[in-house]
Parts: sequence; C-alpha cells; structure tokens
Amino acid sequence: MRRKTWFVAGLVAGLVGWAGPRPAAAQPVRVALTGTAAPAGGNYTGFTSDPVLNASGQVGYIASLTSGTATSGVFVGAAGAVQSVALQGGSAPGGGTYTSFTPLPSLNATGQVAFTASLSGSSRGIFTGTSTPGSVVAVARQGGAAPSGGSYGTNFFPPVLNGSGQVAFSPSLSGGSSCTFAGLPGSLQVVAVQGTSAPAGGNYAFTGVSALNSFGRVAIVATLTGGSSSGGLFVGSPMAL
Repeated sequence: MRRKTWFVAGLVAGLVGWAGPRPAAAQPVRVALTGTAAPAGGNYTGFTSDPVLNASGQVGYIASLTSGTATSGVFVGAAGAVQSVALQGGSAPGGGTYTSFTPLPSLNATGQVAFTASLSGSSRGIFTGTSTPGSVVAVARQGGAAPSGGSYGTNFFPPVLNGSGQVAFSPSLSGGSSCTFAGLPGSLQVVAVQGTSAPAGGNYAFTGVSALNSFGRVAIVATLTGGSSSGGLFVGSPMAL
C-alpha cells in the first residue's frame, strides 16, 4: 500500500510539474482614479468608456479631465506607466483638432489603440496610434475618399484592431450607404457594401464589423434584402465576402 501511495503521489507531482505552476493570484492595482493627476496634465473626473486590456497588462481607456488644457483624452499603458495617445484640443492627423472621443476603443498586443474621434469643423474620423508622440495616423476621415468609391459620411462605428495594426470598421458613406472596410491605414479594402451581393444570396442592406483576427479575416453581422434570409453572420477576407 505504501508503494502504491508513493507511486500515485509521484504521478500527481509529475503531472503538476508538467502542467506548470499555477499562476499566483494578482492583486488589483490602481490604473487611474478620479481626482488624481492624469499623465497629460489636469485631473481625472470620469471614465467615459469601458477599458480594453491586452496580454501584457496594458490598458486603453477614454477619460474626462479637468484643471488642465484638455477636457478628455485617450490613454494607454500598464499601471504606473500610462501615457496619453490623443487629447481634446490636440492636433489631429489630416487637420483640425480633437473635440471629443467616442467610447469603445480597441487595443492590440503592442499597445496600439484604435479610436473614433469628433473633430473641429463638425467632422469625425477613426485613428490609430500609441503613446509615442507623433505615432497617431488617420485611418478614415469624414469627407475623405472611401475604398468603395464615394466619400466617408458622418457615422463611424467603433473599430477593431489586430496585432499587425490592421483595422476593421463600419462607416456610413456620403450617400447614406452602410459598408465595412479593413486593412492597414492607407491600404484599406472593401469587406462589404450595402447593395452588393451577399454569399447567402440577396444583397447586403446593413453591415457591422464584429471581429478581426491576426490574419486579417473579418467577421461581420449583416442584414440582407432580396433573398431567402433577412440577416446573417459572415467571415472572410476583404474583397472575398
């Protein structure tokens, strides 16, 4: 019996060792608190979006500010090392200044953030960047040329971002059409456009991006018209859906 007990104990120990040690429970740490200093100056007064978190422990979030030069900003970083990505009143790529930021940014493993912002001159756009000064670039701006032809309209739904820096998002076009695009800034491609054929038959009536993987494949939810189904979920690469 003793020999069998030692055998079982040794087997269990071996399995535990093979699986690796159980990670220690992490204690909560403070990232930001209202009433405390923000990296960009002034103090936090609130948090206007759910935070996003990557595997390195970096957090991306949008916060409102007071007692400084900006009233809101996009921030990213690990606890104790948070920096600003974009600030209200700061210059936006392509001209104008940021006036506010829309909830639900996206964060990838490298600490790059994709976010939607309202701009001076009653304009809007989607941008990506890190906390490194000068890193923010425009992905799409209201009035700019869209990959499908025509120009971007006023609506930009929250973008999603993968580890390669590719972005997928669903804007409106100047004529009111719904569409989804994906790719790197400067080389976006069409995923789906209202009025074009859907794989299930019929045509897309409305599309919204749901997910983007590391290979650039996009998952979209769409309403359909002119076919046997009124809606569907589709996955594919740009130009192939």
